[in-house]
Amino acid sequence: MSGDPIRVGVLGAAGRMGGSVADAVTAADGMVLVAAADPSAPGSTVCGVEVVADVQGLLDAGVDVVSGVACPGKSLAGDGLCR
Repeated sequence: MSGDPIRVGVLGAAGRMGGSVADAVTAADGMVLVAAADPSAPGSTVCGVEVVADVQGLLDAGVDVVSGVACPGKSLAGDGLCR
């Protein structure tokens, strides 16, 4: 793949599925994990990226795309990302 890699953020990154998504992004050609957010684990790390508590941290990292992996009751935290 040519050009700049896709800058990916994962919402719900500290959970089982979010961690799997982060692993997949890290292993993929053409993508780079630049941000991870999970209100249950701020300050921890996922694939070498420090987890932030909120969606604003994903936006501050300059993501191109966000993968939201969260329980239905918690997924509303990412509603502000949709444009």
